[in-house]
Amino acid sequence: PTSFESVTTAVPKEATHFIDNKNKATFFFDETVTATNIKASASSSSSSSESSMRSLEYEVFNLLSQEVRTSAATAIIQGPPAARHFGGNQGGLVSTTTCMLGGVNTTSVKSANRVGSIAICGAKKTVMYSVDRGGTNYPFGASGAIICDSIDGSDSQYLCCFLAKEKKLVVLELSGKTMVVEMKMTTKLNFWRCLPPEADGDTVVFMLITPIGGFHWMPLDNEPRPHQVWKRGTELQGKKIVLYEEGGSNGERGPLSKSTDALLLVLSGNDTPAVEAWCLKLHGQSIPLLVSSDILGGALMRPKNLGLNGSLFHPLICSVEMNVKMGRMILQVQDVYHEGVESTEDGIIFAQTAIGDDLHQAKDNLTTPSLAMGSSPQVLVLCHDNVVVTAIRNEGFVSAFRFMGGSLELIGRKNVDHFIIDAAIQPDEAGRKLTVVLLLCDSVNQKDGRIAKLYLSFDESAS
Repeated sequence: PTSFESVTTAVPKEATHFIDNKNKATFFFDETVTATNIKASASSSSSSSESSMRSLEYEVFNLLSQEVRTSAATAIIQGPPAARHFGGNQGGLVSTTTCMLGGVNTTSVKSANRVGSIAICGAKKTVMYSVDRGGTNYPFGASGAIICDSIDGSDSQYLCCFLAKEKKLVVLELSGKTMVVEMKMTTKLNFWRCLPPEADGDTVVFMLITPIGGFHWMPLDNEPRPHQVWKRGTELQGKKIVLYEEGGSNGERGPLSKSTDALLLVLSGNDTPAVEAWCLKLHGQSIPLLVSSDILGGALMRPKNLGLNGSLFHPLICSVEMNVKMGRMILQVQDVYHEGVESTEDGIIFAQTAIGDDLHQAKDNLTTPSLAMGSSPQVLVLCHDNVVVTAIRNEGFVSAFRFMGGSLELIGRKNVDHFIIDAAIQPDEAGRKLTVVLLLCDSVNQKDGRIAKLYLSFDESAS
C-alpha cells in the first residue's frame, strides 16, 4: 500500500588561488582489479611516492553573502530539510554520457554536473544556488525542494517542490516555466534526493523515503506513479536517515537499467550520536544488512573494471570507523555481497588504511554550525572510479586515496581550516581530472560560508 496519487498536467567570482606545494597529489586511472580476481587483504598500508606526484591546487571563492542576500546565505548554510546540500555520493553507479528520457523518445540527457544545486524555499520565493552559476531567484514558494542535476539538450532543469499545506509534490521544468506533474502525498517525507539517471530507466529519478520505505519517482514517464524499491522493515523503522545513495547495475541498458543496492546511514537513536550503516538490495526482498553499528562515514564505490560493457555488478562499500586501540580513523574497502553470501560478517575486506598519521597534526575540533540535517556523519566519503576522498568535517581535513585492489595508496591531503558542511566530486568530461567541491562554514560568521575546490589530476608518466 502507498499514499501516492499522480496527476499528469498537460502544461506545456572572484577567486583566491593557492598552490599547495607541501601536500602533493596525483591520480592514476590505469588498470585495476575487480572483486573476482582480487586477493583479499585484511590489512594494508598507505603509501605515497613524492617523485610521481604533482601539486594539489586549492581555490577558495567569495563568501556566499557576497553572491546572494544575507538571509539566503544563512539558509544555504543551514541547508534544505530532509536532504543533503549537494545530494550525496554517486560513485557506486556507472556514469553514462547520454540516456533516454523515460525510454519513450530520443531526447538525450547527460549527467552534466555531479554537484547538485541547493534549493532554499520561502513562502513566496525559492532560491536555487549552483556552484558554477551562483544564485537564481524564482517567484514561487514551497516547503522544500530538490533539483534534478541532469540537464538535457534544451537545458531543462527539474525542480521537485513539496507543498506541505496542499500535501502534494509538484515538478517544475525551470527553463520552460511549466509544471510537468503534480502528486498528492499524504504520508510523511523522511528523506529525498535526486538520483542519477543510471539508477532507474536512464531518466529523471527522485528518491522519496517515507515511513513505508523507499520509492523511485520518474516524473517524465507516461505513468509517473512512484514505485517502491525497498521496504523499511523493523530494523530501520523510526530511525532518522542522514545519508542515502544507490549503486550497482542489473546489467540492462536504457529504460530497463536499474541500480541494485542502496546504502543508508541512520542515527541509532535519540539518546546516542552513533550512526549505523545499512545495505539493502533493491527491487526484491529488501532485508537490511547491518554494515556497522557505529560508523563515521561511508559510501558506495565502483572500481573501473566493475560493470564493464554494461555487465551486472554490485558495488563495494567504503567505510570509515574509529580504531580505539590505534586512536585513529580507519578507511576500508569491503565487499558485502559475494558468491551468494549476504552477510557483512562474511564480507571480504580488500584494503584498509589509517586516515591521517604523522603528517596529520591533531587540532581542536572546529565549531559546528546550525544545520537542518545535523552534523552527522562525521566523515564524508566520496568515490569516483578507484579514487576515494574522505573529509573529516569538524577538522576540515581532506584526504584522497587510490584503491589498488589490495591496498589504498595515499595521493594527497589538505587541511582547509574550516568546518566542511558538504562535499562532492565533479569529474571533467574527459575523465582525466577531478574537482572536489567543498561547502565551507566561515570561521568568523557561522551563518555564512564559501565554496572551495580541490583540483586533482593524474600524471600519465607516473608508474
